[in-house]
Amino acid sequence: MKIVVLASAERGRRCLQSLLDCADGKDDIAVFTFPEEPWEPAFVQDIKEISKINDIDFFLTNKVHDSKYQDFWNDGCDIIFVIGWRYLIPFEIYNLAKRGCYVFHDSFLPNYRGFGPTVWSIRNGENKTGTSLFKISEKMDEGPILFQKKIMIESDDYISDVMEKVTKENEILIQKAYRSLVDVKVVLTEQDHKRATYTCKNIPDDFRIDWSNNAIDVINLIRSYSNPYPGAFTTLNGQKVSIFRAKMEKTQFYIGYIPGRVKSINKDGTVTVFCGDGGVLRLEEIMVYGELSVNPSNIIKSIGDTLV
Repeated sequence: MKIVVLASAERGRRCLQSLLDCADGKDDIAVFTFPEEPWEPAFVQDIKEISKINDIDFFLTNKVHDSKYQDFWNDGCDIIFVIGWRYLIPFEIYNLAKRGCYVFHDSFLPNYRGFGPTVWSIRNGENKTGTSLFKISEKMDEGPILFQKKIMIESDDYISDVMEKVTKENEILIQKAYRSLVDVKVVLTEQDHKRATYTCKNIPDDFRIDWSNNAIDVINLIRSYSNPYPGAFTTLNGQKVSIFRAKMEKTQFYIGYIPGRVKSINKDGTVTVFCGDGGVLRLEEIMVYGELSVNPSNIIKSIGDTLV
């Protein structure tokens, strides 16, 4: 069979490897990926190396429908798997897959259709998310489900923790999907479209911390955009500061406080800051733009400092 994988990031690399581990040696497998963004960990070279080791075709582009790939697509293919692809896949491409084009989505569909479902789930304080493998459709994330799995979000999970849980499930699901599609034992389940919820695209400015919000909302924002993302951010004396780790802390009942004001600088290098509801967060890891992450007390020096 001819199988095409459209993949990016560490998750795409791992799912590609998982597929190769279970595939028949006679399968013709090819992978497309695209250049990394400046803020994200490198993945192109790793995917290229797997392709070289396994002697499979490798293409670097964000336009799978570009005319330069016409010869590759001329004979169609049997299956397309899509993992972390951010760009348009036209109907004339995904319709070439005789047994279907299947997309991994980081939610338990029909919940959280759209952009950044894991980020939004953590930001919204959800205690669970999921992963779904569905057959591509004309409308966004509406196709019938092949496989899906619920995944718990613990209160101390950061985005990297949840992404790891999702990736492990995807490594399993791509093998299950391969076997089902090879054996033509495919059972698709229509989504309940009346229950669908949607998310919009985030931009970096959406992760500026508003210290007038309550402590729970602030820490959820921090958890949702920590490594491998650039981090929720604030400013100190006009300097951008990203916050990667923090935790809720019990405190006395304050009736006089300023949101964003430093409450204490602690012996362990952490710094405690007031939020809008009088709750406080202990900041554990921060970074000044363009430098390495450090203990907060390396940057924040005074209880007179205010983060804005």
